[in-house]
Amino acid sequence: PKAQDAFNWFYSGVPRDSWQPDLVVINQGTNDRGTNGATFAPLYGSFLGLIRAAYPNAKLVAVRPLVGDFGSEISAQVEARKTGGDTKVYYVDTAGWTAPADFTDGVHPNQAGSVKIADKLAAALQALPN
Repeated sequence: PKAQDAFNWFYSGVPRDSWQPDLVVINQGTNDRGTNGATFAPLYGSFLGLIRAAYPNAKLVAVRPLVGDFGSEISAQVEARKTGGDTKVYYVDTAGWTAPADFTDGVHPNQAGSVKIADKLAAALQALPN
């Protein structure tokens, strides 16, 4: 299902519960390569709104997909939320985090790539304001 339709479910038949995270990392867009930015951007913005409504106090961290798709659209949607008053939404640009050798197939990271990504993501999250 589409992200907006799947968000409120842990898996089929099991709805999301009332647990509230402190931080949500969003890495959407890689599987949307078949669409264009004009279609993707408003859907991504809507998805951010859905997550914000569910988790009003969490930091939302929108990550540029590692393959680079939709980075400018995601960044623009984050900026739009900030302009609208959401002070706990952030964009993390992953450009340069990986190399072709870090992937098994150009999309899915291998073990070494996963370690590299985890280290860089941890550093980016630690750099966020409290």
